[in-house]
Amino acid sequence: VVVAADGLAVTLAEALPDAAAKAQAGFQFTVVLAGGLRRTATILRRGTTTTAIALRISDLPPAIIPLRLGDSATAQVGDQVWTAGNAFGALEEDGAAAMSRGIISGHYSIAADSPSVRGRGGRVLSTYRGDVFEIDAAVNDGNHGGALLDGNGNLLGLVSLGTARERRLGTAVPIHLVIKDLALELAIVNTPVAADPRTQALVRAAATVAPGLALVYLERANGLGNPQSVPRPPRLAEEVSKSERERQQRWWDAYYHQQQMFYTDQAVTALVIDAKNGLLLTAASHLHGDSERGEVM
Repeated sequence: VVVAADGLAVTLAEALPDAAAKAQAGFQFTVVLAGGLRRTATILRRGTTTTAIALRISDLPPAIIPLRLGDSATAQVGDQVWTAGNAFGALEEDGAAAMSRGIISGHYSIAADSPSVRGRGGRVLSTYRGDVFEIDAAVNDGNHGGALLDGNGNLLGLVSLGTARERRLGTAVPIHLVIKDLALELAIVNTPVAADPRTQALVRAAATVAPGLALVYLERANGLGNPQSVPRPPRLAEEVSKSERERQQRWWDAYYHQQQMFYTDQAVTALVIDAKNGLLLTAASHLHGDSERGEVM
């Protein structure tokens, strides 16, 4: 995403080819601009608390207008947003970014001990841990590293493939965290976006309903569709040796990756109908696979 007229741009390491993603300052590669123009980009610096990378694109055409930075620190759940990027190769094929409209549907932090998000063949897609906007605007192959925009076209974040294991929607790293991490001196544009009455009504309804919902984590030893390639590991015990703990942790990481791919160990939703006595209501179909016990959040 181009953020200054001198060719300064920002992206996430997960958006770059393996060699570039691991490279440090000075590494060069080719970028494709709107309209299909190709230029050389040089890595200036890498983030330490995010996976952000600052680039300098040489000989930036005057027609390329840098994006203004929106005030992501004040963005709220329910705000209208857009994703813009190379979804399914749109920028390369058509010379224009693919765009999708949605809202900020959540705001959470990916925990430091969350397993890596993996794709086909177990390839790690994102190692980001930290604060994210969850969005229901489309996030497809090629969107990562691209723009999350507010209703005025200001840059609110960089689209990521990072998610918590319990969540399934796309995410974006807030731009104020990216700018701080890269120590860039760029101005934030405080231009309020006109409120959408429908979105405001949705937020009010969600705030009313949310306290009456609970997540239930069930252990399904023989759940339908449970893949057998990686069996469920034993629980980690405090008294095991360091080497055994590391071995079991690798086993759990592989198991969680498997569950990410097959959706068999995900939490289900229950309605709280008697909070005082801990009474919940959910569907009996959730209790498949010899469910032994569960945890409620």
